[in-house]
Amino acid sequence: MAANQTDKMMEISWEYCQGLYTLEQAVDKMTGLTGLDTDIAEVFLRALNRDNIVRVDFSEKTRNGREARRTIGPGPKI
Repeated sequence: MAANQTDKMMEISWEYCQGLYTLEQAVDKMTGLTGLDTDIAEVFLRALNRDNIVRVDFSEKTRNGREARRTIGPGPKI
């Protein structure tokens, strides 16, 4: 693989990690550029960590972001 292809492969990998491409788009670009098999390109890209993944917590929270207390009887729930 030439140095130019390596640079392009690294660029596609970086753009995939930033969330600019879906897995299918990145695999298509990489196979078209380098001539790799689609399975190999997919395994390579799946091994990378994506930076745009955010875990969302759907539990009940108060306005200041703390967990809501579950109390019995009257009283504020902080």
